[in-house]
This record gives sequence, structure tokens and C-alpha cells, in this order.
Amino acid sequence: MTAFGIRGTFVDFIEDPWRHVGHESEAARFHADGLLVVEDGRIADFGAHDEVAARHVGLVVTTIGDRRRSAHPEAVWPQSDRQCRNPR
Repeated sequence: MTAFGIRGTFVDFIEDPWRHVGHESEAARFHADGLLVVEDGRIADFGAHDEVAARHVGLVVTTIGDRRRSAHPEAVWPQSDRQCRNPR
């Protein structure tokens, strides 16, 4: 099993923002110091760096300090055979 981590600043959506009109921030999650763990090409773990790193001792981690990454699984690594389609 090949695993690695990406440490940086992440924003992801845990709910549909349209269900929180006027309170959209309730649908989003922000990690100023987050860790995304990838195993065999799939997202295995994600969250605040200190919490996730404690569960993955010895993980090889690349730190990305000046870039922003989406933590939405489909935006980072497609999790299925679905292809992006134009909804129009």
C-alpha cells in the first residue's frame, strides 16, 4: 500500500451551501493547517494536521505553503469512473 500526505491550507464543503442560504459558512470547513492522506490513489483521511498526523505516524508528507487545494474528493482525485460532463 502506497501512502503519502499533503499538508497545507484546505477548504471543503461538508454540506450543500444552498441549504444554508444566508449562513453558507455552516456548509464549509476550513483548515489553516490541514493534512490530506492518500493511499493507493484514494483519499484515506483528511482533517486538522495534528489530529490526522497522530493517526499516520511515519507518513511521508509534502507541505504546500503558498497554494490552495480543494479537499473535495472529486476535485483532487476522482473516486469513480464517472467523467465530468457539462450539465447543459
